[in-house]
Amino acid sequence: MHSFVIPVKFSSNPKSRLSGVMTAPKRLAFMEHCLQNLIQKISTTYNNPDIHLIIKGTSNTSFDAKCHFSDLPLNESIKSITTSTFNKGHRIIILHADLPSITNEALADMKNLIIQDEVFIYPDQYQQGTNALIYSHGNFEHFVFGESSYSNFLTLADQLNLKINTVEEPAIAFDLDDEEDFKYLPENIANKLLD
Repeated sequence: MHSFVIPVKFSSNPKSRLSGVMTAPKRLAFMEHCLQNLIQKISTTYNNPDIHLIIKGTSNTSFDAKCHFSDLPLNESIKSITTSTFNKGHRIIILHADLPSITNEALADMKNLIIQDEVFIYPDQYQQGTNALIYSHGNFEHFVFGESSYSNFLTLADQLNLKINTVEEPAIAFDLDDEEDFKYLPENIANKLLD
C-alpha cells in the first residue's frame, strides 16, 4: 500500500516571489490549477489512489483528496500528519503541488520505485530543492523541506544510514518558485496565467 501526500499553502499572498509577473489572485488560481492538475494526473495514472493534502490556509476550491489542515510549519505538518495517519513501513510519496509540467508518464515511472524499500528523491531543476520524496514511513524522524532541501535530505539519509537514490525527471524537477522560473514555463501555460 502506498499514499500520495501533497503539502500546499494557500494564503492572501501566495507565491509572493512571483508578484512581479502575476497578481495575487492569479498566483492563487495558479496554485489551485497546479494542485487540481496533479490530483487529476495521479487519479488517471493510479487505480483508486490514496491522496492526502496537507493544507495550510484556506481555499474555496474542493479537491478530490483527503484534506488535513495544519497551521504548523511545513516539516512539522508533514511529520504530524504522516505519523497520525500511516503505519510504520507504509510507502509515502510526497509531491509538491507547484509542478506545472507534471506528466502521467513521470508519475507512472514512480510505480517501480514505490515497490522498492529504498528512498528516492527528485530534486528541482537547480538541484537545490526537493519536489518529490518516496520513502517508507518510519525512515525519517523529521523532514528538511525548504531551502537547500535536496542536499539536506542527502545528508540526513547518510546520517540515518539510509540508501537514497536521486531521480532526475524534468517533468517533476520543474517548479515555479520565482520570476526567473517563469520564462521556462511552456507557452500555453504561461499565456493562461497572464490572461
